[in-house]
Amino acid sequence: MKEVLNSPVFVIVFTVLVYLCCELLYKKTKVALLNPVMISIVVLIVGLKLIGVDFDTYSKGTYPLRLLLDASVVALAFPLYQQWETIRKDYKKILFCMFIGSSIGIVSVVLLAWGFGASEKVMLSLIPKSITTPIAVKVSESLGGIPPLSAAIVIMVGIFGSVVGVQFLKLMKINKPESVGLAMGTAAHGLGTARVAPLGENYAAMAGLAIAFNGLLTAILSPLFVEYFMVYLK
Repeated sequence: MKEVLNSPVFVIVFTVLVYLCCELLYKKTKVALLNPVMISIVVLIVGLKLIGVDFDTYSKGTYPLRLLLDASVVALAFPLYQQWETIRKDYKKILFCMFIGSSIGIVSVVLLAWGFGASEKVMLSLIPKSITTPIAVKVSESLGGIPPLSAAIVIMVGIFGSVVGVQFLKLMKINKPESVGLAMGTAAHGLGTARVAPLGENYAAMAGLAIAFNGLLTAILSPLFVEYFMVYLK
């Protein structure tokens, strides 16, 4: 029995079934706090602990799913291609908004952490909170942060953004698809993009563009921020 529970087939099937059930629950209830990604993580952690499947076994078993995740990110190039004319026409506005969004994302989280008395290492780990996990881990490592902490924070930020992001933007009277897409992709990376992708191709295209540019901008701005701003917080 233990061999079956630790097999790649079992962990993949278990992961997919858990997510599908959580997605069905979300569609039935429409409750934002029942976000399928967030609930799936909780159910998987508890379930795997109860049946005795360790993290290394789960990580190795779900490798094919991670490959599909990489392919899904590449697939975002298609809606980008479809919305190319809009992007080309407004590229200056898009780049300006991306620069402001990335800068505010870095400064705000560091100031918040500093205000709560976080250590410098923790603050450095929080800087890449809004970019996709692989880039965030590398940025955190280069800054002297704690990569595992950065990865965990990225996931938490993505879940939080996907849960409240669209509702918050509606509350702020921000309804234009391009604006919503850019905001969600910048603030909540892949999970934010997944949240708005079903709303339309223009949402998905702008969110996908935001993921790419925010990752690039954060990688460029983070060392400059640390060198010229963090010194005043020590």
